[in-house]
Amino acid sequence: MKVCVLGGGHGCHAAAIDLFEKGHDVTWWRRDREPHARLRELGALHVTDYRGKRTVPLGDAPGAIRLTDDLAAALRGARLVVVPLPAVSHDTLAAQV
Repeated sequence: MKVCVLGGGHGCHAAAIDLFEKGHDVTWWRRDREPHARLRELGALHVTDYRGKRTVPLGDAPGAIRLTDDLAAALRGARLVVVPLPAVSHDTLAAQV
């Protein structure tokens, strides 16, 4: 399923990775370009959790979490939108959608 994760905090990182590892086609949006630019340069997130260590690919290629700061592009075609952001940010974000 095509899924969009909105935001850039710890919960957003976890949601994007978890959904991707469950086989979903994930696009991850942040309003600011700089943090995703750094992640794009790395090409992957290195994850350590109760399942051990692994690498999750990031980028535009198939089989990777796509990163974007374009909200319309992130939402296009998404069947599920996940917003693991603090409630105080929801009104501002909803106005942009």
